[in-house]
Amino acid sequence: MSKKLKLTNYEMSKILKEDSIVSQSIYLDLYKWGIDNLLDKSKGHIHHGSTTIDYKNLNFPNGYGTNGWIYSHFGKKGRVEGKYFLFRVSVDAKISFSVFWNTKNYLEKDKKPFNNIDFQKNFIEKFTLAGFNFKDRETPFQKRDVYFDLEILNSKSNFNNFINGWDWVFSEIEKQFK
Repeated sequence: MSKKLKLTNYEMSKILKEDSIVSQSIYLDLYKWGIDNLLDKSKGHIHHGSTTIDYKNLNFPNGYGTNGWIYSHFGKKGRVEGKYFLFRVSVDAKISFSVFWNTKNYLEKDKKPFNNIDFQKNFIEKFTLAGFNFKDRETPFQKRDVYFDLEILNSKSNFNNFINGWDWVFSEIEKQFK
């Protein structure tokens, strides 16, 4: 029998631990970073998705759920122009950039700087330093889901480069509102 489950931090952490302690640890570090840099600064939130647990489904017993990190220039309830999707972590220990949702591929509005070609090029370069190889994949600006194994962020340098990449993104977003 299947059951719908809200992916609170506790539930997501428990599911990821079934995959590996390393995946769980990375998720918890990302969650803490989100609390410290989004929620505590009133600059965004972590959206807790839901999933359907079905142990009869041998390929995906924990469903397809994700939790997503969202930057909000005007705060969580602020205008859509200031809301930017960053990345998601899935119940199967994958990480996906959510930047597609910030582009004209999805929105009629020009959510600067995400539609700028130079920004996109710099974005790819910065996150390549964090271990993400976009060479053989579609760009996350053109495709909704470009998944990578969460454990790419297991090395300290990759994790730090990932965080530094988002710090750069935040500074580029802030320039749009000056």
